[in-house]
Amino acid sequence: MIHRYRELQNTLHRRYCSLATGSQPYVTLSDGTVIHGLLNTFESDFLGISKDIEVYYGIPYAEPPVGSLRFKPPTAVKTLQSPYNATEIGNSCVQLDPGIRFELSNANQSEDCLFLDVFVPRTKPFSTMKGNAAAVLVWIHGGGYMFGAGQMLMTPSLPITAFGDIIVVTINYRLSSLGFMTTGDDLIPGNLGLKDQQFALKWVHENIKEFGGDPSRVTIIGESAGSASVGYQILSPGSRGFFRSAIMESGSPISPTWMNYFTPEYHRQEVKKLAELVGCSTEDVESDETLLACLQQAPARELVDKHVIAQRELNVTVYLPITPVVDGEFLEDDPLRLLIDGAINVDKLIIGTNAQEATVQTYAFFPDLNVKPNINSTMADVILSFLGVQYPLLQEIVRVIYTTDPGDLSNSEHDYFDVITQFYTDRHFMCGESRFARHASAFATVYRYTMTFQPSNNFMGLSWAGAAHGDELQYVFGAPFQDLFNVTTEEEKEMSRKTMMYWTNFVKTGNPNTDINGNSQSMPTWPPFTTADEIFKDISPDMTDNVHMKQRECHLIENILLRLKAAFDELAALRIDRDTNVQCLELGKCDADHCPNEP
Repeated sequence: MIHRYRELQNTLHRRYCSLATGSQPYVTLSDGTVIHGLLNTFESDFLGISKDIEVYYGIPYAEPPVGSLRFKPPTAVKTLQSPYNATEIGNSCVQLDPGIRFELSNANQSEDCLFLDVFVPRTKPFSTMKGNAAAVLVWIHGGGYMFGAGQMLMTPSLPITAFGDIIVVTINYRLSSLGFMTTGDDLIPGNLGLKDQQFALKWVHENIKEFGGDPSRVTIIGESAGSASVGYQILSPGSRGFFRSAIMESGSPISPTWMNYFTPEYHRQEVKKLAELVGCSTEDVESDETLLACLQQAPARELVDKHVIAQRELNVTVYLPITPVVDGEFLEDDPLRLLIDGAINVDKLIIGTNAQEATVQTYAFFPDLNVKPNINSTMADVILSFLGVQYPLLQEIVRVIYTTDPGDLSNSEHDYFDVITQFYTDRHFMCGESRFARHASAFATVYRYTMTFQPSNNFMGLSWAGAAHGDELQYVFGAPFQDLFNVTTEEEKEMSRKTMMYWTNFVKTGNPNTDINGNSQSMPTWPPFTTADEIFKDISPDMTDNVHMKQRECHLIENILLRLKAAFDELAALRIDRDTNVQCLELGKCDADHCPNEP
């Protein structure tokens, strides 16, 4: 399967990318650096488009974070050869193997990976007309902060650039332990991958006008960890002024998935364990200076691959091995508190989820199956425990609320796959995004969506997966018009056209309903989301609306289950104290020091 997609990718590159004789595009940056690019052509009979696109691949936006710059915030490029040949996709960042269909456009991985790509419509009267520069969309990729790149097969940039007459920028950022591991202090500061993103946004703010872009009309967009990243950039004071609007697809910084609440003591313990696994000596970890020096000399591949082993040896079970932290600098406080206080950097926001987001995550428990798994009650409880619902009574509550036919509850062999998938979807995606939308709507205009449509060929290649994690991307980026997933139905092409229309209207005007000239293009109106109405646009062929989605389930997850779990945890602690006291009494070893809670 992977070879087929690599072959398709190479075919598309040959089809759409060329160095046209005498017409090689170039731009001159404000510092005088000349950037040479490629001239591409995007054509679609369905869209009625034939348009040349200038593409500038692999532009460095920061110094390579290698050697003494490893585990340090990004720094400005010192010198860039002029002219700079931006005709090859830059290295992907060193990353874990996801084990799923997640094809990088450049399989070469390196720490020297802080590149961005710029896609510009060739016919650009906006570049010479005052006040009519192009709106800009900056894409932040997902991948659980563990894998991914700005250029991937599933997110082609040409269709949306040509269709919307917008400039598209894609970026790489450091991943896994190289981008998000921390000692909890300044030795290895946290959130380096987020700081890379922020540094790239600063580069766009300072340079995009040279490409014909409008630095005052920048929208950031991300999916999954990229969506959570967009949320973090919205809340970070250092990003203020770099963009005016945002699109968050399937990820929120206030969901339990995307935030790390470990103590500084644990973070340092984790770093020392990783140092041990990559060969640092006992003496190396005794001081900050020698610890950092050893880690900066270790092979990058080992640091990434052995980080998960370090967590396992420390008996840590987490949904994602590595996530952002509250560091007091990039992120000054807990994301929810910042959001409630209105410390946000946008006045317009699109935020949404897919109806069966967690199909991919639930399927990961059964990686060798090619058919829809069957989950009995025992396996359901195992997965619920992984999701933080450890107590049998709480597990039963989840099954009762999410099982559509009460008669199935008495059958121990009942298939709970859909129950687990929906609970997983709500807990890690839907509820956090709805909560983010509600709080943000007090300070910005918010548009909320959910996608219920099942693609012909989804992200995982599973015909039974519904609208799963990442499935909206093929319609947002216009993949049906490049045959990336062999999607040929007219219905899906029209759905992609409508989706691109909403998204590019929003990029240009801050309103998905109207273009730059105030035209609605005969599209179904997308009403704003408010706490009173809670209207969701259903991303489907008809683009209908839904209202007040998953309120009951989210109340259960965010309020009832949390309170019950806290009470059960307290009871469990009391039982441990009681059992310890009883044992002390039976052994005759009880005194004021050993049994302080003796009755």
